[in-house]
Amino acid sequence: MISANVKGRKVVEDLWPDVEWATDESFSHMHSADWLFTHIRVTKLPPHLEENLPLTFAPPDSLGCAVATALQRLAEPDRVAHFTDDAVGLYFYDISGPPLANKGLSRSLFAEYVPPGALVGAAIEGNA
Repeated sequence: MISANVKGRKVVEDLWPDVEWATDESFSHMHSADWLFTHIRVTKLPPHLEENLPLTFAPPDSLGCAVATALQRLAEPDRVAHFTDDAVGLYFYDISGPPLANKGLSRSLFAEYVPPGALVGAAIEGNA
């Protein structure tokens, strides 16, 4: 899930133009009206990431990190935050290093829009 304000939505749409944005009652209680969310499924990692951890073995937090860094390369100097299930829970990204400064790497991470209500994860793999 990606949540973004107007500026952030433009960054996301630059990478994945087919996404559609939504809100619901629980989301709108926690965010102002200019924030919306979308869901994506990562379909291909950049080659430098795939070498270290193939997509089929990547846990959700790792995929979230890959998405956040891809977006940060294009959002700079604005901030991208990545929420995780670990003890820290929230990460912000620094674009000063060469890997994040390389905007071309963002375009090597492919994702597809997942419509609301679509089955994801184990259900897609036939494990549900």
